[in-house]
Amino acid sequence: MKGTVVLVIALLLTAPLVTAKIENLQITVYPDGYALVNETVSTNSTAAVVDLLGTHVEGLIVTDAAGNPVPYQLNNTKLIAFPNSTTITVSYYTPDLTIKNGPIWTFRITAPRQFTLILPENAVVVGISSVPLEVKNNKLILPLGKQNVSYVLQIASQRKTSEKKITMGISEPGKNYIPLAVGGTSAVILAFAIATTRKRKKEIPEDWLLKVSEKYNLNQEEIRALHYLLQHEGRARQSEIREALGIPKTTAWRMFQRLEKLGLVRIKKVGRENWVEITP
Repeated sequence: MKGTVVLVIALLLTAPLVTAKIENLQITVYPDGYALVNETVSTNSTAAVVDLLGTHVEGLIVTDAAGNPVPYQLNNTKLIAFPNSTTITVSYYTPDLTIKNGPIWTFRITAPRQFTLILPENAVVVGISSVPLEVKNNKLILPLGKQNVSYVLQIASQRKTSEKKITMGISEPGKNYIPLAVGGTSAVILAFAIATTRKRKKEIPEDWLLKVSEKYNLNQEEIRALHYLLQHEGRARQSEIREALGIPKTTAWRMFQRLEKLGLVRIKKVGRENWVEITP
């Protein structure tokens, strides 16, 4: 680690800074408003400058063409990378590209180039500033420049319970669970799941999950994670919850960070593992 820091400092002092050229830009927006930015950039310099699209950046990863980590220095919204190849990939999460007003979400960006925007699967576009170059389901290809895309998230339609078993907690291996959204008939299903919660470490009101889901507009994964904790005495290993819910590591990390900021859970380091505990 010390050697890497020394190398970065040496490169900062000696390498010419050149703004990298963005070859490909893809942004995936999640139901909670966070966006995953993936940029592929090219440079012919040993020190490449990449302008990040958000002030608040989480889970930043910089790799070369072979997938190896690339040393970098972060200065506000500017990333200075020191690649050993002509192409690097920059990936990170940011909440700065979306804003919510009532039920309407708006994605806003001044795009440095043509880019691909992937909206949540249940998103319905209600306003857009430019005509997309291409549209395929929830994927839009938009031109460079200032872009605004407004959308609402539809409530998942109720499915036939006679054909599939509703599962709020863990989906069994090889089986699908029915995703739920808070509101309407699905709120009744959510209330049923809360009522069936047996194990509790603390005295938690039976309608607690329903109330916080509506108050904070929790997404499906967050509801399932909290329900899992309620079923396990309010406390479980972060890796255990992630594996039980079948979600990627980066998605789980981002989800628990948001739940902790909302004051719904507390994350504690115990040994080499993170534990998550409900804090109602």
